Amino acid sequence: MLGDFTAIMAKNASFKQEVTAELYTKQLGIMLKQKQMEADLRASEEQYKNLFDYSGLAIGFYKPDGEVISYNKKAAANMGKRADELIGKSIYQLFPAADAKKYMERITKALASDETQIYEDCIALSPGEDWYASTFKRIRDANGELIGVQIISQN
Repeated sequence: MLGDFTAIMAKNASFKQEVTAELYTKQLGIMLKQKQMEADLRASEEQYKNLFDYSGLAIGFYKPDGEVISYNKKAAANMGKRADELIGKSIYQLFPAADAKKYMERITKALASDETQIYEDCIALSPGEDWYASTFKRIRDANGELIGVQIISQN
């Protein structure tokens, strides 16, 4: 609940007491607004997490060196793992050497270009061998620094 607050003062309150009460009232209003903003942010983050986790597409984020930042549930299921089991793993730990080398070259290429890279591959994963269309797109942080590559795949 947010809104305006009024300090209730004794009839013969001094000016100092009135000023102090007014300051406390304003501070309380600021604190309640901050709590509401924090709750709104948590709700927004939870909504984004659900959109990411339950997307029908496999989504993974990699650091420039090929280390997994995150996988959504679909991507992790394709690997036969839970998402938390994949965080921090190197692409070289997840795929056979030749495939990992190819994917690392694609990550490097994506990091060097503003253009989305699109590939089609027959890949043997946990659900079995299938054709996947994948996009590789570099990701920047709020300061414009390259932080990694997003890979979205669909079979």
